[in-house]
Amino acid sequence: MKTNSTQATIRLSGDVHSLKDGVLYTWVFVGAPDNYQTMDEDEYMEALANAYAWKKSKYQVGATGVLVAYYDVSPNAIRDGRSDDPEYNLWFDCVGDGVPGNSNRNICRFHGWRGTTDDNYISAFGLRKIMAIRELKNGDFAVTVGKDLNPNSN
Repeated sequence: MKTNSTQATIRLSGDVHSLKDGVLYTWVFVGAPDNYQTMDEDEYMEALANAYAWKKSKYQVGATGVLVAYYDVSPNAIRDGRSDDPEYNLWFDCVGDGVPGNSNRNICRFHGWRGTTDDNYISAFGLRKIMAIRELKNGDFAVTVGKDLNPNSN
């Protein structure tokens, strides 16, 4: 995928996302009661059912975020060729300053390498606006982002 100047598409799992009125909702853990260890099985199952909920995510048409790629650079991934196939995501909390580096959180950038931690290489590809969200035949979601809104920034 060319990510510097063209639009890009992010794939998100349909197992934990749901689309409603152009907004993606995410299935998240919202908490369990503190007394779960003293519950009988029926109480525990009811508490477990209430421990997760659909929450509105920031993925919605018109939203802006920084396009970020995660590369698995572990020896096994490199050997198997998986390091050439990054996982893309949007970071919504970095739209003002950019993505912080891992060695100095105060140095933020919208483009380039942002650090490697635990065999995960992170690179930023600019500020992007979500143009479309659609459900794929396999139940996953495709989020299309437009061109870099500020290609000349750091």
